[in-house]
Amino acid sequence: MAIDPFKPVVLSAEGADLTFSVLPYGLTFHSISTEAGEDFIGGPEDPKDHAKGRKFLNPIIGRYANRLEAGKKLEYKSANGKTTQIELPEFSAPGVVLHGGPESDKENKVDSIVQHGPFDKCYWQPLDTKDSKLFADSGFSSTSSPSGKESSLIFAIESPDGDSGYPGQVRVETLLAVVPSSASDAELGKSAGKLLIRYRAALDKDGSVEATPFNMTHHWGFNLSASNEKVGKAEKGTVFEHIFQLYAPAGKSISHLELDPAQIATGDLKPLSGSAESFSNPGLHSWDQPGGKRIGEGIPSDGYDDFYVWGPTPIPQSDDINKIAVAETKRVRLTSESAGRSVTFHSNQAGVQLWSAGAMPDHPADPAQSGGSMKKAHRKGGQPDSGNFNGAFAAIEFGGPHCGFLEPNLVGLGGQEEILEKGQVYDNWVVAEAWRK
Repeated sequence: MAIDPFKPVVLSAEGADLTFSVLPYGLTFHSISTEAGEDFIGGPEDPKDHAKGRKFLNPIIGRYANRLEAGKKLEYKSANGKTTQIELPEFSAPGVVLHGGPESDKENKVDSIVQHGPFDKCYWQPLDTKDSKLFADSGFSSTSSPSGKESSLIFAIESPDGDSGYPGQVRVETLLAVVPSSASDAELGKSAGKLLIRYRAALDKDGSVEATPFNMTHHWGFNLSASNEKVGKAEKGTVFEHIFQLYAPAGKSISHLELDPAQIATGDLKPLSGSAESFSNPGLHSWDQPGGKRIGEGIPSDGYDDFYVWGPTPIPQSDDINKIAVAETKRVRLTSESAGRSVTFHSNQAGVQLWSAGAMPDHPADPAQSGGSMKKAHRKGGQPDSGNFNGAFAAIEFGGPHCGFLEPNLVGLGGQEEILEKGQVYDNWVVAEAWRK
């Protein structure tokens, strides 16, 4: 019997207060909490609302995250120097393809490993550990029939050759795991546990395609204070008082990826210390200053929807979460001082996108136009019923720079890693640790 794609699958672990739930549909993150009644994740109350349109409220994104040019020939080179041309279909705006492109006209089966993208519209299949091709020896367990509470699960799809306009059959597996932590921090408080998200993918070894563009992420949005009744009321359910901080790798700086009017990356980079008017999205982007910055301070008129690049760094190669989530790999902190909650993020990726939900309607938002009615847990502060509105969450998406495999200036900053070669395994991981004061 096929798993219900809209029934949240719960992950928890002995010794961790952190609890996480995910939907097989779109591998959509449904909730994260550290205690009863709390939820760090924005989005709709009803999981089935994720299937009504595409508001990108916490699903997986692929084959290629964010924006590329559509309707024209794009060229990339594989490691042996062979040039391949692709032409992608429009989705979201003229001349643009966003987040994997339009929905396929081929119907996906709920219980099939073969799924037609984009990835946020796929039914991701839970695997028994023995059936995993990319995580079987990772030390984490998984089952194809999750029931009750698991501590880790592996989900997979196989994306056919030509799917969403991209060449090559690709096997994609995602490992999700909750891991306990006893850490404490003078600023952040005590750890409630860690969540590991690890994506691996490989081209079919028997196929004729040598290389294909590939850049996955999760489009998950956080609000650390909305489910606190007192704070949610004072801050009107928004994240504008949250602190966002970026941490540069040792010896490196962080840059803003500049965009053209269609929000396609130009390849130009600017230091975060620049004046508000100097950026393609005018506003204060000084997230790397000591202590970070409040999201609402100097916010652009349409909010933040920006990618920040630090480039590739030497990262420990290990399946042990305690060996990869170390001080050297810490990249982001999100904090609600008023609610006493923080999440820190470690990753091996070359950059991160911050989106403050500025494209969502203002409050109160029509649920039909904003991905459904927002969660009851985020309306404890007396906010009237609403859809998901401008500033209701901050999306934090790790990946390679937009257009990185196309722009020469970005190839050395993680862009070359956006070309998946035959015989290679794509490996993108994020560790999110929840903290309470």
